[in-house]
Amino acid sequence: MSKDQNPKTLTLPEPAAGLWKASRDVLSELMPEERSWERHLGGGTILAARWNHRESTDIDVVMRSVFSLEGLAEPIAEAIDGRIELDTPERVVIRKGKGKLDVNMTEIEPAEGLEPTLIDGQVESVMSTTQIVRGKLNRMTPGPVRDAYDLIAAAQIDGGSLAAAYNMLKTNDKLVIEATLRSANEDLEEEAKTSLKLKEKSRVDFEIIGTTTAEALEGHRIRRVVIHLEDDTVITERHARNDTVFQDTSSMDETERQWNEIGIEQTLRRAQQPMSYVLVDVKSRRNRGHSGLVAEIDDPERPSPLAKPTRPVPAPERPASNRHRRSGRAR
Repeated sequence: MSKDQNPKTLTLPEPAAGLWKASRDVLSELMPEERSWERHLGGGTILAARWNHRESTDIDVVMRSVFSLEGLAEPIAEAIDGRIELDTPERVVIRKGKGKLDVNMTEIEPAEGLEPTLIDGQVESVMSTTQIVRGKLNRMTPGPVRDAYDLIAAAQIDGGSLAAAYNMLKTNDKLVIEATLRSANEDLEEEAKTSLKLKEKSRVDFEIIGTTTAEALEGHRIRRVVIHLEDDTVITERHARNDTVFQDTSSMDETERQWNEIGIEQTLRRAQQPMSYVLVDVKSRRNRGHSGLVAEIDDPERPSPLAKPTRPVPAPERPASNRHRRSGRAR
């Protein structure tokens, strides 16, 4: 049975649940099928519904295959009796009571992972934890304290998704995020005390929330990838710096999709091993009846010794006659 036939069920917390129920039909009416639109739910409220770790009152809706959101704000606000906070062609934010509807046009990374999910009697496309965390990392400089807390919760609840999202980033971006978080303890502590609404015992000392987030991210950097074959099953192991091993299995036909979903494509690229080449090797070994170890990639963040260093190329020196003529004109 496909996912469409047997979707997961998710219960949104209030007031987000009521806000979505009031606005979802309005969005459908304003975006007719001929506009070829797609909507996907994500954000902290989806994580809160999955983990019950904190309060979240906002609904984040990502609209894809849409040219512009222009003209949506006023009819949505009027239909749900809300107040417009932001109205641009790329993003619309409507405030209603304690809740907020945030509709935006953006790319979802990775593209794989969206799941049909039953929410209040209606099937919606919902972003995976990896996709939501990846979006939070894009604004982690250091970002709002709720994002930091969500990353800490992800490390404790769903480390595989956090590792997938974090290892899609370039190494320099990781270093910047970690350094920024370590220097933001004081600001994040103040924000946490005033705005972070928890539904459980805190997972972190607020005085060191920035450092704790940085350590959680650093610990989930992938230091080794091991690929095995067992008949038609591909087993992919991601070894993190904190010694956690995340193991994923897939059929040969599903391996490329899975590797994109868990960030293996970027990890292999950094190790100077294009995913397409590795996939061809895995398929070739499978066709020859091989079972066992296929590949080990150690320290993928370290530049390959075969990679040529990039050096600035000196500008060619102009002929002396040209220099003289140029100097003469300047005088």
